[in-house]
Amino acid sequence: AIRLRVVLRAPKTEGTYVEQFGLVAENLTWISGGTVSFTVTVGNPVPPSTTPSTTPAPLATAAGEPIVRVGITSTTKPVVVQSTTPFLVTAGGTSLFQNVTGPITATVGSGTATVTDGTTSLTTDQPVRFSPASTTGLLEIVSYENRPSWNTNLNDNIFRGTIEVSAPVGKTSAWIINELPMEQYLHGLAEVTNTQPGEYLKALITAARSYATYHYLTKTKHSADNSDLNATTDQVYRGYGFEQRAPNVAAAVEATAGQVMTSEAAVSAKNPTGVIIGAYSACTDGNTRSFTSVFGGDPGLTPYLVSVPDPDGICTNARYRQGLDGNHMVGLSAVGARAMAEGGKIAAQILAAYYTGVTITKQY
Repeated sequence: AIRLRVVLRAPKTEGTYVEQFGLVAENLTWISGGTVSFTVTVGNPVPPSTTPSTTPAPLATAAGEPIVRVGITSTTKPVVVQSTTPFLVTAGGTSLFQNVTGPITATVGSGTATVTDGTTSLTTDQPVRFSPASTTGLLEIVSYENRPSWNTNLNDNIFRGTIEVSAPVGKTSAWIINELPMEQYLHGLAEVTNTQPGEYLKALITAARSYATYHYLTKTKHSADNSDLNATTDQVYRGYGFEQRAPNVAAAVEATAGQVMTSEAAVSAKNPTGVIIGAYSACTDGNTRSFTSVFGGDPGLTPYLVSVPDPDGICTNARYRQGLDGNHMVGLSAVGARAMAEGGKIAAQILAAYYTGVTITKQY
């Protein structure tokens, strides 16, 4: 028996559609009895790629998917949040404002926060949380500027998920934290560009998901800030603006959904499945570095990050070869991995070349 699998893209307009397929002897004639038709009902329009950022397509969450906390920035200034769709403002489980669109301003410091909609002001000693009322809701941090150097007319200050503003006791600055499902976080991860090879994108995203999951599980690196990851010093995260600009990256996220690299050596009480630290860098001098040679620690805990040959990953920039600009040369090298993808290697082969003895595991 021959099976054919056909994928249809739903129309953007609501309605009922009839799809017909037929078998044909190429350049000869249609085959009698080889016609099939079926009806498709579209209940809601599918947002096109040019859909305004105020009405995004919802991203599904899977059972067991981590909810990560990403430190966007620390600030001593009032934090202003707004949206074109309703959102809720809470603190310590108590509702402060319901079904508002903003702007709502939170002025924080030394363990307290004053929250106002311009008319009513409320004070709390708990973290202030802004949460969309629907799964398609987005939040704009009006007071935050993160403009790409190549186009300063853009401002990556729009995010999925919840925005939390926390002011620890004894500190005058507050952390703005974006709390959201792992896959939504990866959609906004600007560690790659949209035009890079698909298998490279899948390899890098799998490494990035592993890195993020490891820190989500262990919760040690940013415990003082009450977050799992930092949006600049860990992995560059720019939120919904990047997601809209990079559909190929989004496709790589979806193609590898839930996949991480694991190693028996990484198993611990906090990390029972042994997810590895999926470190990666820009390029190398022809060989990657072992984790312990750069960051220290017990070599027995990171045998998956040892020095391996990287002949196609050599840096053309001397500063990178010297380990400056944060290029630690540990794990996957972007230059080498892209060359492998361009040479026909698939994501699993690329990962196996840089991470020793790991298994790719789908966790959710």
